[in-house]
Amino acid sequence: MNTFIRSLGWSLYATASWTWCIGLFLPVILMQWFGWYGFLLIAIPNCIGAAAMGILLGSPEESRRFIQRHRHAMWWFVMITVAFHLFFLSMIGMWFAPQEWAGSWWWLPVAALVAGLLIASLPHSAWPWLGTVAAMAGIYVVLNTCDQGQQPGWSGTRAIEDLLWLAPVFIIGFLLCPWLDAPFHHARQQTRGSLTFLLLGIFFLCMLLVTASYFWLQPNTIAPTVVLIWLIGQSIFTIGANLRQSRAMRLHSSRFFTLFIIVMLALGPVLALQQQNWDGSLDLYLRW
Repeated sequence: MNTFIRSLGWSLYATASWTWCIGLFLPVILMQWFGWYGFLLIAIPNCIGAAAMGILLGSPEESRRFIQRHRHAMWWFVMITVAFHLFFLSMIGMWFAPQEWAGSWWWLPVAALVAGLLIASLPHSAWPWLGTVAAMAGIYVVLNTCDQGQQPGWSGTRAIEDLLWLAPVFIIGFLLCPWLDAPFHHARQQTRGSLTFLLLGIFFLCMLLVTASYFWLQPNTIAPTVVLIWLIGQSIFTIGANLRQSRAMRLHSSRFFTLFIIVMLALGPVLALQQQNWDGSLDLYLRW
């Protein structure tokens, strides 16, 4: 039973850390474009890729050897992950926050980075519990959003043929990216066997279904408070988990240089966002 509970806790930690600003919002775009086919496009390769990484890696020892071989690539992956979330939070503040936030949305990515740095200092034993709370919060989101807006169908605003052009990018990306994800390696090193990552594949599908519950979200329409809190809270969790593992795995020796790179990676797109309409903002998001 202790082994199962341990696997359950670390699988929920990995699930919450993998609920990036991709899983938090890209299904919204794809479902508006292609209906449920768009959801399947992101869900199938993503869930398989996340589970397969831990299963194929095999053991904590193999994870440590992988990190030694690819330390620099993993460090850059952490940096880009954090910077992407700072850009995403800026976009959320601009387009979905209450009107009184207008002109002051810049504080949102700043506050999220500070919060991420603070939770990155939490002790090792706290993370499975924090991940469980973060993942389970999705239930509350679904209960408060699934009855709003119209129900999704199997078609959207774009021709289904366009989905075929996107499929190779999604398949390659979601099958390969988990191998460079530091929190995934941390979960792999804390447990043995395949159970943690089998559960991860199932739980992450549930997280994507949470996003599907607010697929109707539109720009310049104030998002429900529960959705805003969900987007911000999950982003902070991912930022904190990545920063913690970057330090714990010693992916880079200088903490100050790491912070500098994050700010530099995010600064350009965040500043460019101010000059964009919604289509331009969406284009920047998709390029990230």
